[in-house]
Amino acid sequence: MTRGAAQESLPPGAETRSLLGQPLVPPALPPAVREAYERRLAEARRGYEHTPNDADSLIWLGRRTAYLGRYREAIALFGEGIRKHPDDARMYRHRGHRYITLRRLDLAIADLERADRLERGKPDSVEPDGLPNAQGIPTSTLQSNIRYHLGLAYYLEGRFDRAAEVFRRDVAAARERGNADMLVASSHWLYMALRRSGKPAEAARVLDPITSQLAVIENGVYRDLLLMYRSDGRSAGQTVGIADSGSVEDVTRAYGVGNWHLYNGRPEQANAIFRRILESPQWSAFGYIAAEAELARKRETRLPNLRVSVRTPCEVHPETAAETAELWLAARQTLESAARETEGAPTLLVREWRRTLDGALRLRWERSDTAFARTLHPFEKPLPGNLERAGYIQQRGWTTVFYGPDAGLLISERFLRRHCFSRIAGSGASAGLVGLAFAPLAGTRETDVAGVLWIDPARGELRHVEYGWTGGLEEARAPGVGGRADFVRLKTGGWIIQRWNIRMPRLEAGLGHRFDGYTDQGGEVLAISNGKPRRD
Repeated sequence: MTRGAAQESLPPGAETRSLLGQPLVPPALPPAVREAYERRLAEARRGYEHTPNDADSLIWLGRRTAYLGRYREAIALFGEGIRKHPDDARMYRHRGHRYITLRRLDLAIADLERADRLERGKPDSVEPDGLPNAQGIPTSTLQSNIRYHLGLAYYLEGRFDRAAEVFRRDVAAARERGNADMLVASSHWLYMALRRSGKPAEAARVLDPITSQLAVIENGVYRDLLLMYRSDGRSAGQTVGIADSGSVEDVTRAYGVGNWHLYNGRPEQANAIFRRILESPQWSAFGYIAAEAELARKRETRLPNLRVSVRTPCEVHPETAAETAELWLAARQTLESAARETEGAPTLLVREWRRTLDGALRLRWERSDTAFARTLHPFEKPLPGNLERAGYIQQRGWTTVFYGPDAGLLISERFLRRHCFSRIAGSGASAGLVGLAFAPLAGTRETDVAGVLWIDPARGELRHVEYGWTGGLEEARAPGVGGRADFVRLKTGGWIIQRWNIRMPRLEAGLGHRFDGYTDQGGEVLAISNGKPRRD
């Protein structure tokens, strides 16, 4: 697998893409707020530099980094914390939160489930606030935050029954501790999850302990929404000015009202409110992400940069498209990382080979070279810009050249526009994996590629991609012909191609291009710095 196509991932300044495929740039902070955040970040960095292996130092550095909208950097810091403190649930809790911010719900769930397991049976502890409320009193605990964010991630994925299971636990814990703020916050999401699950009677019982006398400190919006649900929506008009005020509180209130319209049979009003929410700059707010998820589910499902609807040439049913979109989110992070240009590349020990085989796959000739290279792209070779016009199998003089997609091409607009995607189950050597299969649009005349991105569903990570050619030479469509690339995660958190191989039919020059066996070309990373590549 080679790299060379122009990368079409995130534009400068963007931290992620919305669930509708739009790039999201952190909103500008008021100068005084930014100055205060940067001062606290500098303090956290000094603490980290003084005690780099201290868990608290890492957590505060990650949290302070995220408050400035640098979510990817924060995730990397929490990843460092996990490598240094693999049994500290706080690392998974905070990274899971920021995976939600970046719309990586699969990875968020994996982290938060891990945190939940680590904390089972342990005494709970108050979690200090990074942005204290007006009274300076923390209102949540480590375990309540784990449950809250896990339930939220399930909810945003549309897994309402699973969300309700988690929020039931959190509501019970909040009532036992007498924590009014966590009670109203978790009751709000539990109520909505139950309504969306078709359980209105149980949802109504959630409202029983909610009164206007609950002494909440910072979650007054959730209390007011629950009271609105009890009053059958008589205060639902309090949603004006969403885009004008741009506050997190208004976004939260608006989503609750929009959702109330939705499960009461008024989808037009609901969708209008959801669209207004997306005019706000508060795209990290949970109500904003939830509105995004509603529009993605109900109007259309998108792969990043690629709309998939019932009118698509791919003829993919929206429910199937939702499954492919979920898989694509997992694959895209690995592909973006493997295609990214970054400073501080590691030193790799790389072996590359070229061999010829006869028609029965017996070895005729082989050459192998091993060398050190300081790079993240040891197998990079340029791809031509005319693949759409001339195809992936091209004639150059007397030579037939076979091209395969690299990481940059697979995430590009040009590739997504011209290929259909579907979910398949792994079997044989791919048992336990889930595949995102891709194939060219029907009616494509030029030679193209079809293949599968194989994803580990437990980790939400791309393991390998395999592909073959469509159209053109019959020998190019034979079993075993095509390419494969395996990915490995670096200790720094990024991804590279660990091994790749491409098998091409060998065509003897002259009239008719007589088939003369196969050529294999590939390479593998034998070591990274002073150690072997790892898959963790």
